[in-house]
Amino acid sequence: MAIRRKRKNILKTSQAAARRQKIERRKLLLENLEDRRLLAGIPQLSGIQIPGDLDPLQHGDTLDVAPRELVFGFNQLADIDPDTLGAIQVLKSGGDGTFQLATIESDLSTSGDVQVLFTAARPGEPGNGTTVVFTKSDHGNASGPFVEVELDEEGNGTVTLDLNTHPSNSTTAQGIVNAINSHVPGSGQA
Repeated sequence: MAIRRKRKNILKTSQAAARRQKIERRKLLLENLEDRRLLAGIPQLSGIQIPGDLDPLQHGDTLDVAPRELVFGFNQLADIDPDTLGAIQVLKSGGDGTFQLATIESDLSTSGDVQVLFTAARPGEPGNGTTVVFTKSDHGNASGPFVEVELDEEGNGTVTLDLNTHPSNSTTAQGIVNAINSHVPGSGQA
């Protein structure tokens, strides 16, 4: 006994097969092009290099000696606003991979006679925004420098040091160090 198929199903199947074949033939005529995007004016970091070295730094490179200068290379058509260069931050970490305290060294306008190293009390990125401001006034007595610490809305600290210019007891570098280290909110290391 023969089993008959309905004519409608055969017709639908053959039409679907014909459509599939037509799509396959079209795919053979189409050529996929590479993806292109217009990047003119958008800065993209192309590499970081230490002057004098031929090869740029690669992701994961570890330097044993801190470089004095880094050259940041961007794409050729990048339009870089000089006012935004402060957004580039270079951080250092110790051998354990944790970031160290932010530091700055100053000779306190002594032409190199004295060097004082100021170290932020907060480690990592929160300590990066710390500002040290020096003012001077005659305190009228033999007091040392006054220390005031303030935090702004973003959590950046400002340490203001008012140095005594009184002739009988002008502020010394050791007086600055002692004043900072004994001031509880501002105590870090100086």
